[in-house]
Amino acid sequence: RLADVLGLGSTLLASIQYIPQLYTTWRLQSVLSLSIPMMLIQTPGSFLWAASLAARLGWEGWSAWAVYGVTGCLQGILLGMGIAFEVRDWRKRNGGRGMGGASNDNDNGSVASSYASAEGHFDENEDIDELRAEDEHTPLLRRGSPG
Repeated sequence: RLADVLGLGSTLLASIQYIPQLYTTWRLQSVLSLSIPMMLIQTPGSFLWAASLAARLGWEGWSAWAVYGVTGCLQGILLGMGIAFEVRDWRKRNGGRGMGGASNDNDNGSVASSYASAEGHFDENEDIDELRAEDEHTPLLRRGSPG
């Protein structure tokens, strides 16, 4: 059936779109600008949507709902990596001392240090202190910047 072929194509393309993000997240050992709270909502949402479609369409409609199950799994992998890296970085910053532990002054931000140390992802002419100040709350466009 044409619907099954289109469903397989959709699942394949949806899977391929995650490969660069999964690779980059693993390589940098940080989620950078990805929002963990957003992924905590989106990941189970994918599975709920797949289950909803499966309940309505049954096994005959697998090509319509399988893509959401597959992308939910890939989102879950990304979420798991993100949480693991954030917990690791939090422990490093706190010297492994739990909630009341002192901060490690040698770590100037896990995102910036991960980004700056990633081979091929840091322009040597770029100001490292400016990069360290960026996080998910930093506006993409700043006053005085071109564009």
